[in-house]
Amino acid sequence: MSTDIDKHPLIELAPTPGGEVLFTSADLTKSKSILGYSPETELEIGVPEFVQWYKYDWKVKENVRKKYLLISTFYIAMADPRMTQPNNVKYSRDFDFAVNFINGWYQTIKSVMYIKDLTIAEVDCVIIHDGLSSDIFIHFPDIIFVNMGQFPNPLEGHAIRRSPNDIRYFHIANYLTNSADDEYEIVIMTDLHDVQFGKNPFKYLTEKKGLTNNKNNKDLFIGCEVVPEQSWW
Repeated sequence: MSTDIDKHPLIELAPTPGGEVLFTSADLTKSKSILGYSPETELEIGVPEFVQWYKYDWKVKENVRKKYLLISTFYIAMADPRMTQPNNVKYSRDFDFAVNFINGWYQTIKSVMYIKDLTIAEVDCVIIHDGLSSDIFIHFPDIIFVNMGQFPNPLEGHAIRRSPNDIRYFHIANYLTNSADDEYEIVIMTDLHDVQFGKNPFKYLTEKKGLTNNKNNKDLFIGCEVVPEQSWW
C-alpha cells in the first residue's frame, strides 16, 4: 500500500503484546456454501484497486455538499382501497416495469439540472419502496432506495384510509426526521411514474417563487396535475 499511496511508513518493531493471537485458522467453507462468497482478487491487485476507489470515488463523494432533496415513493404490495377507477397501470415488481416506471422522473431531473452522477451532485434523489429487487438498485446506482415495506402501518384498523397515498407521507416524514437538521435546504416530494421535469424545480422555487435557501424557512408550495396523463414541472 505504501507504494500505491506514495507514502513510506516508519516501522518500529516491538515485542508481541500479551494476548495477541499468533495463529488463526480462517475457513471460508460456510460462507461459500451459504452466501456464494468466493474471493478471487489477489492482495497485490486488490490493494491498488482499493486505493484508486478511495481517492477518486469515495473521497470525491465525501466532500459533496447536499442542498436539495427530491423524494418519491414506489409501492407494489400495498393496494389502494379508495381507488374506484383503475388508472390503466398494472403494478409489478418486474424489472422492466420498474425501470419504465422510474426512468422518466430520473432522466428528466438529471437533464434539467445538468447532472451526470447524482452521488456527486447537490441533490439527493430518494425513492421509498416496499420491496424492489436489487437489480433495480444496480440499474439506478445514484438513486437512494429506502425499503420501508416493514414500517408499521400508521393507519392500522382504518381500512378505508389504509392507502399508499396516505402512508407515503408518514414514510417520508420518517426519512426526513432521521436526516440531519441542516442536511437539506429545499425538499420536493412528487409522484413518480407520471411526473417529469421540463425545468430545474429547485431553481424555479428560488427564482420564480422567492423561496429562500435557509433551514429556518417554513414555506410550503403545493402543485397539482394539470393534465390527466403526465405532469411536467
